[in-house]
Amino acid sequence: MLYMAAGEVNPIVTIERNQIKSNCRALYGNFTTCKSSVEIDVQNTQSIFFRSNLVEQNIGGLFIKADSRSSATSLQGWIYNNLFVNNTNLPTLYVEGRQSSPYQEVTIFRNYFTRNYAQYHNNIVLKQVVSNFTYNFVRRNIGQQNLEVSGFDKVRLNIFQTTTHNGFYK
Repeated sequence: MLYMAAGEVNPIVTIERNQIKSNCRALYGNFTTCKSSVEIDVQNTQSIFFRSNLVEQNIGGLFIKADSRSSATSLQGWIYNNLFVNNTNLPTLYVEGRQSSPYQEVTIFRNYFTRNYAQYHNNIVLKQVVSNFTYNFVRRNIGQQNLEVSGFDKVRLNIFQTTTHNGFYK
């Protein structure tokens, strides 16, 4: 699934109650036919909801890249009540705000990440987005790191990254 949008103001994106299974192909080594099974690349989109989905046996999982030129059109993303299981090769969850704006926010809660295999990547990547990663269960994943939160070196914001009440297990 690929969704891209650019413009002054874009509609709310909701992906809810879906089974996203067995998408993309692994080629040679770490080369694949897509970035992720669900790829969302948006500019000036105010809301994204990804909730109550099964993301299973894909190359990658959910990939979101967002950009906005002002805080009025910044992204408010909610990713919750999902099961990410048996995904391979690429990050299971990848959310990135572009370099031009530090306004993007994403709340990730009540998700279950298990048996994902990304040998050359981190399993969950939150890059240059203000994130709230809470009440998630991360178990039996293989990758460089289970969670990467990065992108705000030498940037002062009045809001903070939050990572609390999660379970990280072998």
